[in-house]
Amino acid sequence: MALPPGDDGAERDLAERLAAAVTIAEDAGRCLLAHLGRLDGVDQKGRGDLVSAADRAAEELIVAALASRFPTDRVVAEEGHDRAGSAAPGGPTWYVDPLDGTTNFVHGLPVFCVSLGLVAGGEPVLGVVHMPALGRTYRAARGGGAWLGERRLRVSAATRLDDALLATGFPYNRYDTAAELLRPVERALRVARGVRAAAALRIVTGRQGPDDQHQHDPAHGSSESSGGGPTLPHPGEEREAHWQQGEPRQAPSQKGGRQQVEPAGLRQPAGQAAD
Repeated sequence: MALPPGDDGAERDLAERLAAAVTIAEDAGRCLLAHLGRLDGVDQKGRGDLVSAADRAAEELIVAALASRFPTDRVVAEEGHDRAGSAAPGGPTWYVDPLDGTTNFVHGLPVFCVSLGLVAGGEPVLGVVHMPALGRTYRAARGGGAWLGERRLRVSAATRLDDALLATGFPYNRYDTAAELLRPVERALRVARGVRAAAALRIVTGRQGPDDQHQHDPAHGSSESSGGGPTLPHPGEEREAHWQQGEPRQAPSQKGGRQQVEPAGLRQPAGQAAD
């Protein structure tokens, strides 16, 4: 089932899936809070890439709940679960990060979340981001807007970089690529109002207004962006496209439905060699 737009049955199914995803994410959040403050079971998947007993427990809960509720759906999860389901290729696939912000969690910081995204027909159709320590649940579905509780969300109205607060993050190979990663940050610091450094959290808090341009977890974040309204430009290019499965994107701010934060100040000046 590709959940085609305009099909009343498909839209009802999407609403049911969104409601189920919210319930499952909030259940997983309670699981995480039960582990908060405990440092047992913390391992490194790689340098700077932590995984905890909380990640594993929340993932088990989410995968089991999705398998019970939607037995034909595929489920792909951060810590290794890949449940095939029985849907045809291109059918509904859940992407799960049971604990986005493990490092924050391990250090007792409340900025972490549970993220669930649903992709069908190669496109994101819903996303849920639950911040259990802060009691916030963000949700969005195709055509239905992005919401925090009963409040509909909008992206920032900023259209100029000097009015924008930017957010970013760094990959786990940052130890080997620090100089390359910091060059665009240095340029951003010169032109933007500020730069702040859990990817899904950055995109949904951007729907509230504080963050104006950022990289994101695609399946969860693109669904939130689709509900919030912005287009998704290819980094460093002029063309725009909606996110397709497997493609990295940036999610900018907008004004009047389509306007983006002007990224020119972050691009390499014409005729100037890269640093």
